Order: sequence, then C-alpha cells, then structure tokens
Amino acid sequence: MVRNAVLVVALLAASSVAHAQPAEAPALDVDPAIDLAVAAGAVAAIALPRLIPVGPDHWDLELWGPLDRRVRDNFSTDAAQLADATVLATVAVPVLFEVAEVIDDDTRRAGIAYAEALGVSLGLNAIAKYAVQRPRPYTYHRAPGVRSYTLAEGDDAYLSFYSGHASTAFAAAVAGSYLYGLRPGRGEAARSAMWFAEIALATATSNLRVRAGKHYYSDIAIGAVVGAAVGAGAPLLHATDPRAPSPWEWAAMGGGVVVGAAVSSLWPFGPDRALRATIAPVAIDDGGGVAIVGGF
Repeated sequence: MVRNAVLVVALLAASSVAHAQPAEAPALDVDPAIDLAVAAGAVAAIALPRLIPVGPDHWDLELWGPLDRRVRDNFSTDAAQLADATVLATVAVPVLFEVAEVIDDDTRRAGIAYAEALGVSLGLNAIAKYAVQRPRPYTYHRAPGVRSYTLAEGDDAYLSFYSGHASTAFAAAVAGSYLYGLRPGRGEAARSAMWFAEIALATATSNLRVRAGKHYYSDIAIGAVVGAAVGAGAPLLHATDPRAPSPWEWAAMGGGVVVGAAVSSLWPFGPDRALRATIAPVAIDDGGGVAIVGGF
C-alpha cells in the first residue's frame, strides 16, 4: 500500500510538469481547487486510518462461507511477489503508452484524473482495512513457518478486508483504459487491446493474492468492484464528452477476465520455504531424537 501511495504522488508530480498547447478542445476538464481538495482528502484517507490501533479482537466472519474458508490453506510468497509485479504493471502500462505517443496539456489532465482515481481507491481501502481488521487467510495456517511469518507481519496480518491490490489494479485498469481511449485518433483495435491487457493484469493480480494466502475471494471481489467504480468515476467526472466503450471493447474486457484468471490459476509455484518440513532435535527421557514438522 505504501508503494502504491508513493506511485500516486509520482504520477501527480509528473502530470504537473507536462504542459503544452492542446491541438483541439480538451477531452478532459480539470479544476485546480477541486483537484487539490481531492488529493488532500486522498492523502488524509491513506494516512489517518493508520492511527487506529489494530487490536486483539478481530472480525472472524467469512462472507462467502466455505468458498472463503477453503483458501485458509493457501500460502505462497512467490505468488505474492508476482502479484506485486502485476499490480505495478497494471498501473504503469497506461502511463507508458500515453507518454510514449505525446506529452501535452491533455496528458497533464489525464494524469490528474488517473492519479485521483488511484488516490481515492487507496484512501477508501485504508479506511476499510483499519475499520474492519479482518485476519488474512494465512493467519489460520498450521505450518510453523507460516506461523512465524504471521508474527513477523505484525498488524498487516489483520488487514485483509478488502484487497488493496485488487482495488488498485482495477482502478488503474478502468481509469487508464478509459483515459487512453479518450484521445482522438486511437482506433477501436488499440482501445480494445488496452482494455484486454489491463483487465487481464488486474484479474491476475487479484487471483494471485488469493493463491498467496493474502486474501479471501470476497476480499478481491469487493476490491475489484470498488476499484472499478472509482476507476470509472474519476475520468467521467472530468470528461467533457463522455463516451461508452464499444461492443468490441466490452468483449476485450471479458476476454481479459478469462485470460487473467486462467493464467494466474495455472501459473506453477513450487513449495514455499515456509511450508517445507523442518527437522529439529528433541530431548526426551533417557535419550533424544528428532522431530519433523512443517506443512506438506
């Protein structure tokens, strides 16, 4: 979450220095006073919930019953690291394609709208996490290595609801793809390709967080819905001539969900170090021995 907040600040800084005369009427309208208020509110929402103490009485309700409980045996640091990479890719891809083509006043406006979507998404997520304090699935894991990992994670082990990776990824995917398509001259094929790639990355990010043992399915579903809503809302509030995605773009979104879910589900991860068996000496009456413990 901290890395994402830093990225939002970097995007705001980058958008403020990119300025030139737009060739046509701007596709986005920005109001400095309103945008500054949104940025200040987002920063406060990200930072202030951290002052709430994470106490011992945690919410232990599984929203989706057996579907949620079944992921309590999940754990993979490799999946978690890959999810970190895919969420960063989801945020970065629209920015890279935008600035690679042209940097002008429209780029600055799009950057402001994009950063607002990410900032608001992160702020809402921070409020939910510290208000709810839901234990992550891996806190129920029985492997000694995962128990040690839980202790090392501290308060973060009890901030499962809802997934910040999912909300950030879908906010970036929806806002970035929509803003990319607002600039004149970008054809339906290019817009559809952006939607497909971004939604695939966001879906993979969300599913990988479940495989990592970091979140429940209900966490990523709610995170995806909130992120997508914020990702759509921020550009629409700024758009001077809002446009709905074409049928091909909607189809690309659906294909992105299918491909992202399939690839992230089939991606092979080896046994995690924390789940491997460990051998330790054990002292017993009139002798000694060894104990083999761990997850199999």
